Amino acid sequence: MSRTRIVRWLRVLLPLVALAMLSTMFLFSRGSDTESRIPYAEVDAQAAARDNRIVAPEYSGVTGDGAQLTLRAAQVTPGGTGGAAGDVALDWLRPDGLRADLTAPQGGLLDGLVRLEGGVRMTTSSGWQLDTPQIDAQTDTSVIQADRGVEAQAPFGRITAGRMRLAPDDATGGDSAGSDAAILNFSDGVRLIYQPDTGPLAALSLEDPMTLRPLLIVLALAAPLPALSQTTFGGMQADTSAPVEVAADNLDVNQADGSALFTGNVVIGQGEMRLSADRVAVQYAPGDQQRIDSLTATGNVTLVSGEDAAEAAEAVYDVAAGSVLLTGDVLLSQGGNVLAGDRMTVDLATGAAQVQGRVRSVLQPGAN
Repeated sequence: MSRTRIVRWLRVLLPLVALAMLSTMFLFSRGSDTESRIPYAEVDAQAAARDNRIVAPEYSGVTGDGAQLTLRAAQVTPGGTGGAAGDVALDWLRPDGLRADLTAPQGGLLDGLVRLEGGVRMTTSSGWQLDTPQIDAQTDTSVIQADRGVEAQAPFGRITAGRMRLAPDDATGGDSAGSDAAILNFSDGVRLIYQPDTGPLAALSLEDPMTLRPLLIVLALAAPLPALSQTTFGGMQADTSAPVEVAADNLDVNQADGSALFTGNVVIGQGEMRLSADRVAVQYAPGDQQRIDSLTATGNVTLVSGEDAAEAAEAVYDVAAGSVLLTGDVLLSQGGNVLAGDRMTVDLATGAAQVQGRVRSVLQPGAN
């Protein structure tokens, strides 16, 4: 056999031999020692059918004003009014981006609303966390409410109230025409505790008795001319790092800009100082809504410490500075003496007070 013929045969046989070797290696390669597994949900189908349960259901919908609702649960037992769910989570999203995430041990659909109960926690994208026994979320409009008491951790303090309602501005009686920003409303015994400093958060009650100290007028001018009168107010020397308490009938917090307004029988307390008014607006520190810079009171403003009381059209309580500025027909009563002026400043740490602008006084003999 010539060399050329041998080469031709090798060109044919060698590829065939290589292919046979590869096939043999593939067929006799070591088998897998693990079984192929497909993840299945571990569900007792017979038990679910017997108990008439729906496992891991999900409900999604959109309210008439555009809020998206997604309700999930570990399981649901159907019932005549919509069924009862366990381990419930509700995702709630408004068109303006405000988000609320709610979780509860149980809940269900009832008469056009989602009811969560058994200890509900709600957290919002605006920085709020609320705990309540029960919450109802309407399915036809973007309203969430709790009527069985609520405790809330706000960006600026701790709040307790009998009721809570998160709704568009027009649903809560907002003043801005056409405005639909979400308003978080608290009512039925609202109480805020704000800690202005890092000191210990002590219990504070607006009914605590106030220390009484005699008042001493240093200077009083009877002529209705621009003047200055210095005095002490209630003899107080307050700890301006102590907790500040605000009690009111209502609190509205705009979830778009964070603005907060207390209304109805508002009383501010810190130590011996009590400042009451019809309305109190919250002003934050620049760029920091976790720090209250001041509280502005309007409508029937009265500042009280001990036996001393001052009335004015408006008062600004500077929390950071520990002072109160009263303006507009200021009237200071100290025992039987009355001092009137255009403005009055009280230093809460020292109790020193200054009445300014057309000061007028009436001193009665024998008055303390």
